[in-house]
Amino acid sequence: MSASLLDTDIDDTDPMGELVEGEHQVIHVPNTLRAKTGSGERVDPERIKAAEKAVLGMADDFRIWAMEDVAQMRDIIADCSAGSLHVVDERERIYDISHNVKGQGSTFGYTLLTSVADNLCNFLDRQNELNSEHLPVMAAHTEALSAILRFNVKGSDNPTGQEIVRSLHELITKQPVKPRV
Repeated sequence: MSASLLDTDIDDTDPMGELVEGEHQVIHVPNTLRAKTGSGERVDPERIKAAEKAVLGMADDFRIWAMEDVAQMRDIIADCSAGSLHVVDERERIYDISHNVKGQGSTFGYTLLTSVADNLCNFLDRQNELNSEHLPVMAAHTEALSAILRFNVKGSDNPTGQEIVRSLHELITKQPVKPRV
């Protein structure tokens, strides 16, 4: 016997009110999206154009911000290499910077930048504990990010850029994985 909310003659032999094997219940969930989004008016195309223009206007600023972030990451890695900072203590700062660059890169047309930063984030995610062995991998990613920004390489169809991403990925795969617990 199948049942739906519209059926009134459901077999009540199950004391817990649960459906017996072979029965089913159809639940109709109301669509509340319209109530949340308004009366059905469309977004004004002029507002979309204005938002796109604002994003384009921020692209140059993004490049400057990203260059500053990458320089900060380079400094952290250099200080770790010199021994004045411990890489294990700086993991979150390095991750946060690369994650921010990754998240914003594509928005401003720097998809290659996003790929490199994503590769670094994935590497950091796979490591339980960073140590000095990992510094060359992080430094290579930082230099790639810096070069992409310095030469203003947008998009990801650049053959040299694709080779850089492939090489960085290969570098990561050669590192011993120490999973996070």
